[in-house]
Amino acid sequence: MGLKKRISYLLLVLFFGQTLCAVAQTQASVEKRADQAFSQKKYLEALPDYRQLLAKDPQNPKFNFCYGVCVFEVEQHFEAAKYFDVAIGLKQIPDPLLYYYRARIYQEQYFFTQAISAYQTYQKLTLYQKESLNVRSHIAECERAQMEINTFSQLPLLSILSTSNQKFFNAFPF
Repeated sequence: MGLKKRISYLLLVLFFGQTLCAVAQTQASVEKRADQAFSQKKYLEALPDYRQLLAKDPQNPKFNFCYGVCVFEVEQHFEAAKYFDVAIGLKQIPDPLLYYYRARIYQEQYFFTQAISAYQTYQKLTLYQKESLNVRSHIAECERAQMEINTFSQLPLLSILSTSNQKFFNAFPF
């Protein structure tokens, strides 16, 4: 290999090596900025950074969880469900709040059995934590809603009357 080829090869390696290093530093700074905004509960600020991080690593459970929380907290609850589902599906030890948020979405979607199960998983994971959320009232709401749905009965139809009168309401005794 000639001297010119060696020098051009070396320059290419140096150029691409510096570019990759700059990209890695940029990604690390984006993650740091996102984590800082997230820890301060500035979810709207953290949202674009986590979106960018998820675009590069869509199977990262932390990014899915944090992005899901950000989406949930800016009032798009149902949109957040898919990110929580990805994080749960990766079967790594997650943040227990993952199950709390997923249970809230299940409850809002009227999937009360799944909501109760997710709330109970949250309870198990936070059993020995001092600052865990009290989900007993949420579980009771779900159980009460299930009972209401199961015991719902249709009111009986007493009679059907028809009229051609324009003021039909006058034809019915109230």
